[in-house]
Amino acid sequence: MLPDKRNEVAVRQVSDEMEHSRILLAAYHFPPSAAVGGLRISRFARFLPEFGWRPYVLTVKDADRDDKEGTDHSRLVGLDGISITRTRELSGILDAYMWIKRKVQSLRMNRPSSSAPVSVPVRSARRESLAQRLKRYVTSLLVLLPDEHKNWAVYTAIPAIRLIRRHRIGYILTSAPPHSVHFIGLVAKMFTRVVWIADFRDPWLEMLRDAPRQEQSRLSDRLGAWMEARVMDHADKVLTTTERIRQSMIARYPHLPAEKFSCLPNGIDTARLAGSEDVDKYGPLTIAYAGSLYLDRTPEPLFEALGALVNEGRACLDDFRVKLVGNCRTIGEVDTETVARRHGIAPAVEVVDRVPYAEVVPIMRRSHLLLVLAPPKNTLMLPAKIFDYLGSGTKLLALADAGATADLIQETDGGKCFSQNDVAGLKEYLAELLRDGAYRSLRNDPASFRRYDARRLTGQLAAELAEQCARTVRVTVRT
Repeated sequence: MLPDKRNEVAVRQVSDEMEHSRILLAAYHFPPSAAVGGLRISRFARFLPEFGWRPYVLTVKDADRDDKEGTDHSRLVGLDGISITRTRELSGILDAYMWIKRKVQSLRMNRPSSSAPVSVPVRSARRESLAQRLKRYVTSLLVLLPDEHKNWAVYTAIPAIRLIRRHRIGYILTSAPPHSVHFIGLVAKMFTRVVWIADFRDPWLEMLRDAPRQEQSRLSDRLGAWMEARVMDHADKVLTTTERIRQSMIARYPHLPAEKFSCLPNGIDTARLAGSEDVDKYGPLTIAYAGSLYLDRTPEPLFEALGALVNEGRACLDDFRVKLVGNCRTIGEVDTETVARRHGIAPAVEVVDRVPYAEVVPIMRRSHLLLVLAPPKNTLMLPAKIFDYLGSGTKLLALADAGATADLIQETDGGKCFSQNDVAGLKEYLAELLRDGAYRSLRNDPASFRRYDARRLTGQLAAELAEQCARTVRVTVRT
């Protein structure tokens, strides 16, 4: 066959693939999981068919999924007709360790007590013992490298290849965390001609560096960096959810073209959040938080500011309410009620256990402020819930230092942002809202965040995929 004829056939094949475009979306978190990380991929799956793409989803079986965030079947709405394959997550070293630990604790509890006092050796907290160091290396290398869900990714790589070949899928998007999911994309890239898009909802190396010291080792840090580099080198496209993550990756990999990295934010499901303009707000100033209190997320600065207003006689407990919805019974290792009582506002703090997303939306709409908690270590990324917050029409109150969260709030004029240490500034802002009921007029302008509509952002993803297809055509023609 002549070269020109071969090029014509190659271009026609790529064009046919583009006409019947298929993409495999691989992610650990996906509905009915209530984890907020599953919203991004579920929205891609829902909206991509509108742009000529046929999505296939690859995720973990519900029975094997880490169920910390619970289940919400309402999040499956709109996914009818989408091909979803769920694979097993095999037990690993962490599961075996937890089983042994429970058995040991059980034996200790059943052991007869002795009347003699037990002498407990006192160890220096400054120096790490050999046993502690060994435990740290085993944990960092065998349990947490790159994360505790690697068994699912390793097991699922083969089913991913089978799906790609059976359905003639030309593209795969792997979404992390957990970052081990990118192993699926790497293996698929090695054994098929698939185009691979690596999607980073959160950064990888930065999260490893911020892990507790007992979960790190020098060798695990090096291996983690090597793993991330392999993803960057082999992926055809790298997506991030914030511009700050994108810039961090560009700086870390100067040998790669900057255009390989694109920022595609999480979006707002405006259709599901529509109709917030005429909502009947709560009576007192109501500040709501929806989600989990983890990774140093704490509402205590808010408690302190409100408690100070009460102590100064500038507010009373009937003037405000704080609603915490989700896994919020504890702040760190302390009961939330204990922390609220410490600041004298316990009667005004309500903790609501996890409820379906459809029930959270009315709470967000009826509140006057929605609390955003962005720990100081996480300046590169945005809490995913912040977009649903914006879409509800309610103003935001963020406890965040300079970073991606503060950037978004300033860009959209979506609310106010205070450092966690600026309790005085937060207190004065709340006092101003309580004065003459100024909080009752708080509303967000939907036009200010229209660019974050989830359907529109999925269209941008489709455009990125089309560009990858066009690039494939150009490379095929040249070769």
